[in-house]
Amino acid sequence: MRTSSILLTCLAFLTAFVVVSVGRIEYLNSIGGHVLPRHEVEGRPRTWEIANLSAVMSSLDDQFLERRQFAARIDAYDKGETEVATVVAGKPYSKSEQRAIDKVTVQHDALTKLHWCLKYLGWAQYFVAPAALLMALACFLAIKGWLPKLIAVTCASLCCTGIFFVLLRGYWQALG
Repeated sequence: MRTSSILLTCLAFLTAFVVVSVGRIEYLNSIGGHVLPRHEVEGRPRTWEIANLSAVMSSLDDQFLERRQFAARIDAYDKGETEVATVVAGKPYSKSEQRAIDKVTVQHDALTKLHWCLKYLGWAQYFVAPAALLMALACFLAIKGWLPKLIAVTCASLCCTGIFFVLLRGYWQALG
């Protein structure tokens, strides 16, 4: 009895690791803009490099500056002025500009975390998920009783789901 409870506890911990890791990776993938599908997307180069946030924010600030300068030129033209007012970059941003900045910051943070999760947890799923599935099958066959068998079947189905996502998304290839 004691051996079966130790085996089921180990199985539950392995399965929890698989489910939490895959869930975290899929959650970060959805926040990051679904960058993880394994198939090639037309017109989009596959790169797994995470850009420096300061470079991204500088590029975004330059886009806002260009848009403000364009608007200043249109205003000057509409007013019949020959000289365009000087526009400076930086705050205060409009509400839409601030939303764009916040969106880029959140997406960049999610992609950085996704990269970390793939690097340290994604590759482990190739070994942990099949090991947990084999352990669930062994527990199902070796331990008697309906509750341990139910736990083993539940863990096996969760591990199969984890293996499906690992193979579908190609966690190992994402970093290569």
